[in-house]
Amino acid sequence: MPRPRHNRGFTLVEALVASTLSAMLMLAILSSYIFLGRNLTRLANLQIVEAKSRIALGLLARDFQRASAVGSATSAGVTLTVPGGTVTYTYTYPTLTRVSTVASDSFANADLFGGDCTAFSFSYYSTTGATALSGTVVPLSVKRIGVSFTVEGGTTAVGTWVSRQTVSSRVLLRNKALPTGS
Repeated sequence: MPRPRHNRGFTLVEALVASTLSAMLMLAILSSYIFLGRNLTRLANLQIVEAKSRIALGLLARDFQRASAVGSATSAGVTLTVPGGTVTYTYTYPTLTRVSTVASDSFANADLFGGDCTAFSFSYYSTTGATALSGTVVPLSVKRIGVSFTVEGGTTAVGTWVSRQTVSSRVLLRNKALPTGS
């Protein structure tokens, strides 16, 4: 008696169903991987943007607080007289440059935002809190300086762009003597 023949293998329909299900599963895994990769990159870029903002604001506040005089004042730059020399901040899109003549300064010539600053402005206030208008700033009348800047990071091409972070602060010039008559 001949043995019954057992067919081994898959039919064409079974192979097509299995490959379709495998392709769908691989597509789901790949899209999850890309989603996680982009979001983790966005998170890393956000931390970099926040760190740059904190460092820049810390340096600005430190220099403003120890300044004894304001040499020149515009909406895009300021020169301060500090113990041991001068510090000049100049904004030219997209960089905020800090130039210091102080010998022991570790940030003597630095771009504080690494080219990620999309907007920056200085504003100046007198002892009464009145805003000094642009172009009419008298360095003697400045007792408080305000800064406002916008920083962004990442790239839109690969979907890792971090939304803009805008920071605004006012700092009192502690070491600056009050002008006579104020």
